Amino acid sequence: MLKKLLTLIVVVALGNSCGSDDDTPATLQEVQYEVLAFEFIPDTGNNTNRLSYEIRFTNPNAVTITGWYQVSTTNGGLTNVRVFRNDVSCTTLAANSSCTFTHEEEASLDNGFIPSRELVDVSYFLSLD
Repeated sequence: MLKKLLTLIVVVALGNSCGSDDDTPATLQEVQYEVLAFEFIPDTGNNTNRLSYEIRFTNPNAVTITGWYQVSTTNGGLTNVRVFRNDVSCTTLAANSSCTFTHEEEASLDNGFIPSRELVDVSYFLSLD
């Protein structure tokens, strides 16, 4: 009888030491994005082309997150990936909030004429540090 009681106590103690569902880390939802504007002007008239876009990132989580993002565009079959990590807006998103990122760039037509440019993908990656 004593042996059964000790076995029961050990089993209960081990069961409680494994943790409960409350101890499991919450799964974070992906950062959502919305493209508010995307414009490519192949020839501005000043020997340049111009690319501009505006993207709203939304953090649906109940915690602040930190991360980085990339924007992929294509022109004539070539894919360009632009990574935004440091010293840009929206790398920290407060809990249940949104942030809008605006990007503008001009490039010389001396580097070649690009007739069109299209948005392919936007990705937001969480930092682990």
